[in-house]
Amino acid sequence: MHCSGTGEPVDPKMTYRYREQQGFIASVRKDNLTFSGEELIAIAERRFTTPAQLSAAKRFTRIALKPYLGGKPLKSRELFLPRTRSIGQ
Repeated sequence: MHCSGTGEPVDPKMTYRYREQQGFIASVRKDNLTFSGEELIAIAERRFTTPAQLSAAKRFTRIALKPYLGGKPLKSRELFLPRTRSIGQ
């Protein structure tokens, strides 16, 4: 995984901001749109072994999908709920 701004490999000790259509750019400010380099490396390696890694992956997914959802909520939990049979089946 590389920083979109510099092309350098992501540094686990740095903070990166996600920018739509660009990717991750090094940032000094920390907020809802920023991720630690360690979190980004874990996501890239599909390593979700800690609550922090899972939370970062979930947050990134929401941020990345937001422009495509048109302000509608993501209802992924409904996909995993057991379906009940309709009457007559």
